[in-house]
Amino acid sequence: MVSFADIKQYINQKKYFIDKISNSFDEFYLINSEKLEYLSKKKEIDLKEIKKLLPTNCKVFDPVNSSEFLNFCENKDLVILGNIGRLWRHFRIHYLLKKSQSKLIYVQNLGNYQTTAYPKLRSFVLQLLLKHLPHKITIILSILRIFPMIDLRFLSDKFNYEKAINNFFFKISNKNKYINFFYTKEFVLVNSLAHDVSMSNELTISEEKIVMVDTNVNHKDNKLYSGILPEDKVKMIYKSLEDFLKKISKIYSKPVVVCVHPSQNIDKIKEYLKDFEVVKYKTKENIYKSFLTFFYDTSAIVDAFLLKKRIIVLENEMMGKSLTVLCNMYPKKTGIIKINLNEKLDISDKDLFLSKVQETTKSNKFNKFVNNNLQSDGDHNGTEKTIKIIKSKFFY
Repeated sequence: MVSFADIKQYINQKKYFIDKISNSFDEFYLINSEKLEYLSKKKEIDLKEIKKLLPTNCKVFDPVNSSEFLNFCENKDLVILGNIGRLWRHFRIHYLLKKSQSKLIYVQNLGNYQTTAYPKLRSFVLQLLLKHLPHKITIILSILRIFPMIDLRFLSDKFNYEKAINNFFFKISNKNKYINFFYTKEFVLVNSLAHDVSMSNELTISEEKIVMVDTNVNHKDNKLYSGILPEDKVKMIYKSLEDFLKKISKIYSKPVVVCVHPSQNIDKIKEYLKDFEVVKYKTKENIYKSFLTFFYDTSAIVDAFLLKKRIIVLENEMMGKSLTVLCNMYPKKTGIIKINLNEKLDISDKDLFLSKVQETTKSNKFNKFVNNNLQSDGDHNGTEKTIKIIKSKFFY
């Protein structure tokens, strides 16, 4: 169950997982949750185009309202893999899931770092009221059984997994079936989706290009919490990126490909970066072919970490404090190098620079991130383990 507002991004990101489900079940549904949200705009979706991206045994269900969803659930023992948030607009969906008496599963296996930035008081207040408060209330309502409990949660983040299973209230709830102080019944540690894809050998690894994994500086969350960046500043941001990538391309004699964020208007980015190849929904395959991988902040970078690619964070102060904070997160936690685009690039010895970047992939911080976030469960295929456990628990 997922909002179809970003469905192409979801299918592209979860393709391996969806294909494995397709091979494990005779049929399954992809359910649109968007029209079940409060104040939903009920945007029409081209279901034919979506079906083209999915396996033939995947049925698409697009309920127009709550009644249609509950009618669909009637007389069915549904096991739902949820991709539902905990914002105010999602409250109705949680209530409907409780009313449908569905089993609820969450699979959180991307493995990327997540954090919250508060560049201004405005951002702090807005995130408190619009993000953190409804999140806490959703948990409380789940504990009170007004919203559904999560029957099973799969995690690839070892720190969060151990934190959850050692939680005092989780332990108390687990020991006594009549007492419930926690919102999730069971946790399972699995390897990340990036790990599973790498184990499948579906993509060829090479070093033929310089890859820039772009971000959307005017993403809806950035605009809401930090304000919109004007067009002239956006142009300046891309001009500094263009100058930098041209220098790097010349130094190492490698072509550049820019992978835009799924929410970006690719035609607009092509206008900014006319001298480079600009692609969308092809980040993973390009990272597999990267000689150097640059990024600001993106969950897609986990593939580069798993493959021990040469990774460098870029920082541009024109993006604003919120994104600057996020750009500084990975260098601090993983030990990778950061380059400030507002400063003059000085690579006097290209081989020495390359060796310094290569050394970061051998650091304790780098390997700790890989082992704790991406490959936390040995050599097991996380997707196959997830499906096997779901089958054993809910499909007798």
